[in-house]
Amino acid sequence: MIVHALAFSLQLATATRLGVVAPQPPDLVLDGPGDGVAVVVSAASLSAAATLDEHVGRYVLQHRSATVERALNAAEPLGRARHLVPGMVVVYAIAAATRDTELQRATLRTGAGYALADIVGGALKFSVGRHRPDSLNDAWRFSPFQRGSERHSFPSGHTYHAFALASGIADETEAAWPDVLAYGVATLVAAQRVYSRAHWASDAVAGTVLGIGVSRYGRRHLGPRQRPAAPSISATLVRVLIPLRL
Repeated sequence: MIVHALAFSLQLATATRLGVVAPQPPDLVLDGPGDGVAVVVSAASLSAAATLDEHVGRYVLQHRSATVERALNAAEPLGRARHLVPGMVVVYAIAAATRDTELQRATLRTGAGYALADIVGGALKFSVGRHRPDSLNDAWRFSPFQRGSERHSFPSGHTYHAFALASGIADETEAAWPDVLAYGVATLVAAQRVYSRAHWASDAVAGTVLGIGVSRYGRRHLGPRQRPAAPSISATLVRVLIPLRL
């Protein structure tokens, strides 16, 4: 469902740019009645970001700050699998050593959602083949199904890694502060990817949608059963995406 929404949003933004007939939205099978809100918010946020990609790119180039860059770069490792995956392994090992079954199950659910988001995100990168920002500042260059990191801009891997983990933490904890901290850090990771010119703004928005939506699906269907009910996908996406809308 989320993947279909991402694809439709990109098609809609492309049609708007080229002045052609807009595509028809796909028939989606929703997990629940509230998930229709998630699709609308996701599509609107991504379409808006895609139409503003080049404007955002120019603004970033013209308003660079060494202080801001250093601050955002501190968050960049928190979107890398080589740091996040070992972290989850350590948490699981501690839970196993202390015989904390609930933490073990929560870690497995979070890991399952993270892994699914990583697989789907990697497939989209290769199939979409969007070029990363460069001196041409052309957000509409695509080379699908070709190797090379410079052609794997959409969606942002750092962003969907960070938001997949943040979504898991938020769903698995009851206190408010882990939710705020996790999503706050993930937002900094997304901002760093755009500010560093590694990604277009819509890449980061797509990474946010994918990280939350796909990882949530993975936790629901691939990980151990969760006893307490988790917040709805729509509530989570609305809470996170509305502040990110450009």
